[in-house]
Amino acid sequence: MKTLIFTIICSALIEGTVLAKRNFFNGNLIDTTRQLKRNIITIEDNDQDLSLLLLSFDYSSNTSTFGTFSQFVRQPSYSPSMTFISKYGFDISLSGYWIENSDDSLTGTTSEYDFTAGYSIQIKKKLIIYPSYSHYFHSKESNTLKSAFNDNFNLGIYYQSGRFLSGLSANYLLGTDNTFYLSVQNSIILSKENFIFRNSIIDLQPTVDINFITRSYYETYFWESLSASSSLRDFFNDYPDIRRRFVILKNNNPDLTNMEILDIISTDYTEEKEKFALGNIGVYFPVSYMIGNFIIDLNVLAYIPVNQPDYFDGKVQVFFDLGISYIIGFK
Repeated sequence: MKTLIFTIICSALIEGTVLAKRNFFNGNLIDTTRQLKRNIITIEDNDQDLSLLLLSFDYSSNTSTFGTFSQFVRQPSYSPSMTFISKYGFDISLSGYWIENSDDSLTGTTSEYDFTAGYSIQIKKKLIIYPSYSHYFHSKESNTLKSAFNDNFNLGIYYQSGRFLSGLSANYLLGTDNTFYLSVQNSIILSKENFIFRNSIIDLQPTVDINFITRSYYETYFWESLSASSSLRDFFNDYPDIRRRFVILKNNNPDLTNMEILDIISTDYTEEKEKFALGNIGVYFPVSYMIGNFIIDLNVLAYIPVNQPDYFDGKVQVFFDLGISYIIGFK
């Protein structure tokens, strides 16, 4: 009976686990503990007497940052993580990432280490307010979208009614660039106990995620990566609007170098993206299976870009996360 109770308690964490692993701000995790803690609201009060330690390892086929991706290469990642969730409401998470095609040349592997601490405030069982802070340590040669940021101040609000879970997460990020990011999520929670084996649970949590952001950091990343390579500058030939602006500036300013003209164009485009607006819509199909203390999860994600510049690839981005976790409970 104790084993089954522990499994049921941990099943609430599964739903958060798979959502956390979609981010990574995702391939990287945007905030594992935030997503884990929010679903403890599904547990009755007399069952919330355990502290939990979650040990995980994940593979992601691409790296998503606020639902956006590198325009030039795919960036698969490998991520071990350790999260302690206290029965008193606070949690601490340590995560590491090895991200392919993420150095200045977009061919090498770089590393990243994240620290997150948060506290859950439960109101009337079904509502949780979750403030948290994260600090990101990037290797010197890192050239990921996330490497523009070192600190993230987050406030999450989550509400569950029956099988429906809604959440709002506001993030303010600081670093070489600053940005504000707002995510609105809606999920349906589907669970079945004793699936195939006794003391097991399978969870499905299809989710729609609507993301708003100030995207100037992405514009800066794009133009800096483009300017770093002569072969990438040829990318302009595929975009008539950029080519037209380049030719006009070159004719009117014959003394300017090609790089100086690129800087003018990139500044114009970046300033145009300073406004806060809808950036993308995410659709996730996470499946987690827990047996005993082990969790295996698979999450297929699709991001639909919105309000993209004309020189960005406007295709729907599809990738997946695959992970395994082990949970330890403490009285």
